[in-house]
Amino acid sequence: MDGWSFANFLYELTGLYLQKMGRGIPALPSASGLEYSQFIALEKQALQDQKQKEFWQQQLLEIPFTKLPRLPIMTSWEFIPKVGKADITLTQTTSQGLKDISHDLGVPLRTVLLALHLHILSIFSGEEEIVTGLVSNGRPDTTDSDRVLGLFLNTLPLRMKLPHGSWVELVKKTWQAEQAIMPNRRFPLAELQRLNSNLPLYETSFNFIHFHVYQGLLNWRDIELLQSKSFEETNIPFAVTWNQEVGTANISLNITYNHSEFTQEQVDNIANCYRTCADLLTQNPLSDREFLLTPQEVITAEQIIVTGK
Repeated sequence: MDGWSFANFLYELTGLYLQKMGRGIPALPSASGLEYSQFIALEKQALQDQKQKEFWQQQLLEIPFTKLPRLPIMTSWEFIPKVGKADITLTQTTSQGLKDISHDLGVPLRTVLLALHLHILSIFSGEEEIVTGLVSNGRPDTTDSDRVLGLFLNTLPLRMKLPHGSWVELVKKTWQAEQAIMPNRRFPLAELQRLNSNLPLYETSFNFIHFHVYQGLLNWRDIELLQSKSFEETNIPFAVTWNQEVGTANISLNITYNHSEFTQEQVDNIANCYRTCADLLTQNPLSDREFLLTPQEVITAEQIIVTGK
């Protein structure tokens, strides 16, 4: 199941347990009449929709492949875990600044963070037209669909030529690209890959999560969060997840990457670039983002020589 389904399952299971134990927890709402099969039906409809197929055929036409630079792997990856992680947490000031920009522009916080992600990929790839995997939610647009358990995610290729100018212009262009994908978000990835001659569509991905249902758990006096631990493995070499955390004002970033493709030092540098650009974005969203940061400011001169950047 996807992350939201698991969060909702844990919330309802804990609530039911506390209710049975007589801890004063009100009865949970009755089970939703929706079934996971309705999502499968929507996917099948998308496959048969000629307009959706034409949309994606246009998107895939001469689609570029955005590739991050590689550095020499000095240690045999056979002796280290296949999947590595890099985590950062933005300051409360920067986190609130991103939320304020989201509110002022009338777009979701996810869009602001996606725009930041595209900017970073442009810096390190040296390209203006970027393709990245966008994790999208395909749940039915009906009441209580958020309570159905299952896997409703689809990682779609988001293709966008970044505009010149300010951060605000980039966020607005990103919002337009998201809106174009929205009615076509249930078109199965497997079919997209087939349309692309089974060639890979992207090597990076973007996801944004805000499991606010966990706040209900934290509000119950019998519940105390002692520790949290997660495990993730993906076939995407460089997967970025932003998290609007519950119980705190901070926004955090997690990068899951393939150790055989990237070094820990390289990914740490890229993560710090995300942090720096987030700070710059909040300090002056109307400034020209193209002259704020270059690869030379986030990776060492030796690495630049190695990669030719």
